[in-house]
Amino acid sequence: MLAYSLHSSSTTIKKDRDTFKEQMIYMWNLVRDVNVNPFTQILNEDMVNTYKLNIEDFNMEVWVKDQIDGETEPFPMSFA
Repeated sequence: MLAYSLHSSSTTIKKDRDTFKEQMIYMWNLVRDVNVNPFTQILNEDMVNTYKLNIEDFNMEVWVKDQIDGETEPFPMSFA
C-alpha cells in the first residue's frame, strides 16, 4: 500500500493506513455474515460460529511502503 501525495504528513499516512485496515475488516465481516448467517436457520448457531473465518485467518499479505520517519523498509500490515 502506498500513499501518494505531495503534502502527505506522517499523521495523514497513519490515519489512511488505519482507515484502510478498518474498511477491509468491515467489508470482510459484511460479506462473511451475509453468506454464513442463513445457515444458522438450518444448523446449530454454535456450529456455524465455529467455522466463521476472520480476515486474519487467510493467507493474505498487504505490504506497507516505508513512508513515515523511522520506517526503514516495507512491512506487512497486520489485520489482527
